[in-house]
Amino acid sequence: MASVLGVTFMNGIGNFILLTAAIKILKETGDSNSIHLITDERFLQNKALAELSRGMFDEITNEYIPSRYRKVYVFPWCPPKVEGIERLTTNWVSTGLHEVQMNLEVIGASWKDYRGFMVNPHYVKIPESDKIKIVLSNCSGTPMAEKKQWHGFSELSNLLVGLGYEVYLIGIGNELENCSGYNFVNKLSITETASIIKQCDLMISTSTGNAHIADAVGTPILLIEGPILTSKNHPINVQYDIVRSYISCAPCFQKSIWEHCTHYACMDSITSANVLQKLKSFIPKMNRPVNRFKDFSERVFT
Repeated sequence: MASVLGVTFMNGIGNFILLTAAIKILKETGDSNSIHLITDERFLQNKALAELSRGMFDEITNEYIPSRYRKVYVFPWCPPKVEGIERLTTNWVSTGLHEVQMNLEVIGASWKDYRGFMVNPHYVKIPESDKIKIVLSNCSGTPMAEKKQWHGFSELSNLLVGLGYEVYLIGIGNELENCSGYNFVNKLSITETASIIKQCDLMISTSTGNAHIADAVGTPILLIEGPILTSKNHPINVQYDIVRSYISCAPCFQKSIWEHCTHYACMDSITSANVLQKLKSFIPKMNRPVNRFKDFSERVFT
């Protein structure tokens, strides 16, 4: 009988980080001699995902051969389009469950089994300073990201530098053009980016994979949120707070308006002043210990 476990995945960096909570448990329980990731060509061609997953799996394949596996875990939301793999979807609006919880329940685990995420930063040294280091991260790179972009980063970075903070810029694309600070945009690998995040005191970010990396490496997060549901993928390990503009249609993720929205008012109506106001109240509490698991539900995923 095959002793290999299969794990299915195809989605973005943030979803992959969240999935690693389940992978970590599978690897550490010693339930199998080998774990394979069953994915598709998009994953295989994504340098960031390839780098994050390096050493995590015994094999990464886009070919599903049932006879090879003792068990295959098919996770909701992000299974690949591979022939023979059942495709599971979930409606986050109706479940209200965190993505990590759903992944844990697929492997028969729960929050009491949670052991953190799997991210190994590749060290990149940043200047030593007594100033508070704030890293800004954009949300460019995918079609979905357009709905989560925020156009206030340039003004915010100028204000932060003027107030005496040390600012670092990370990510890809051009959303952080004209920002003040140490600019690492489009210059680093994903694990080097994780190193910059880890050395900073705070991240200010839209809903992006880098925010989940910050959660994994222990950097508190101030999230600029619009269409995304907080309950779906909020930080777990670190203190976080949210800057949100409470307009009537937001958050709209997985509602019909999400597919048709073209004005992005929920993001455009958030100002730099809104972010600074939240930052002022967040800094005193951002390094407090986190004990959030006792508040999570233990509903079983079916």
